Amino acid sequence: MKKIKSIACFVACVTALSSVMTYAPSANAESEMVYGTMNIPYSDFYRAELEESVNKYDVDAVSSATTGKWAKNGEDELVAGTYNQPNEDGSGKILGVTYNVAIDKETLDALGENNYGFAQSTEIPAVYKTVTLEDGKAVFSAVNDQTPEQITLSATLGTTSAWGDYILKISDKPENMGTVYGFILKTESNENYAMRHLENIWRDEIAWSSGFKKQEAKGKHHQALLQVTAVQLYRQ
Repeated sequence: MKKIKSIACFVACVTALSSVMTYAPSANAESEMVYGTMNIPYSDFYRAELEESVNKYDVDAVSSATTGKWAKNGEDELVAGTYNQPNEDGSGKILGVTYNVAIDKETLDALGENNYGFAQSTEIPAVYKTVTLEDGKAVFSAVNDQTPEQITLSATLGTTSAWGDYILKISDKPENMGTVYGFILKTESNENYAMRHLENIWRDEIAWSSGFKKQEAKGKHHQALLQVTAVQLYRQ
């Protein structure tokens, strides 16, 4: 399968850092690096991606009172690629994404039971985040893409979304587009804003507020974003 590196359209530049599960040759048995997936909270997933931004911040989990939608994280489902925490009343919270990682065995052993649900793979993923240890805590790098590729897609920007001031709809995407794990909106003043599933990411649509519509129909308040010039898309 082909991996998608960047998507250019007339309303925004969409950079895809990873695509569907594409793997490099099998790992060397003597290597100290271990590969697999981890359940990475949004704050940890986006931290390195926002590092150069003038407004870097911790990205919150997404709470949802709608029964079931927050849990639809199976392949091709509404919030595919995410992991969650259910509540007793049927509501739940999307905590982050389950993403490919590379970690050396010593660091993995040091994490012990706090290993973010690590599940080992026998192959080296072509796209992953490298995990290191700082002050006893796991730190996730920016996305590493071993085989980048560029394609062009079409997109339209609308202003008639019930969930924000703007909505970006991607069309003409290839069948092997895969799961969307994240989005970042970039501004001319180097302010970057991380998008989250259900809150901003809805299948092939990305919605956000520029400050005009500060509250959704269901009462949820928006964070204001201005002068959006680019979008960064995270895939695996």
